[in-house]
Amino acid sequence: MEVSVSTLTSVADRPTGEQTLQRLALGLPPGLGLSRARRLVEHFGSVTAVFRASLTELEAKGLLAVSAQSLGTGKSLELAQEELANTAALGVVIVSLDDPAYPVRLKEIYDSALGALRARERRSTLATGIAVVGTRLPTPTVRAWRSGSPSI
Repeated sequence: MEVSVSTLTSVADRPTGEQTLQRLALGLPPGLGLSRARRLVEHFGSVTAVFRASLTELEAKGLLAVSAQSLGTGKSLELAQEELANTAALGVVIVSLDDPAYPVRLKEIYDSALGALRARERRSTLATGIAVVGTRLPTPTVRAWRSGSPSI
């Protein structure tokens, strides 16, 4: 999972809560990676249009049935609402890729995250940040390295 955490700056032209919810929900269906999620948005024209698509239209784009059902039935939107509530309780705001407050340096990455986390504004003027970028499907070499195998 890709995450960026830093202090929030106030921005006037932020996406709506619904757009942020949809961006977050797009990253939640099982079997749907970032690349395929981006291709869906490009094909349908917007994140909102992806959620308006029928199960047939989603499956026609080559999605796994479980991914299409999660998007088409609204399950991923429900999970996203839970995530937004959980992050808000922790004092964190989710910032979507189309939000001007999304970290500029993270946008420069070829396969940048669909969303980022930002801490609510604090009295401190120091900006802090952390990013965690990794793969869900590590290579056998990486798995062996993680396990401390001497064979690599």
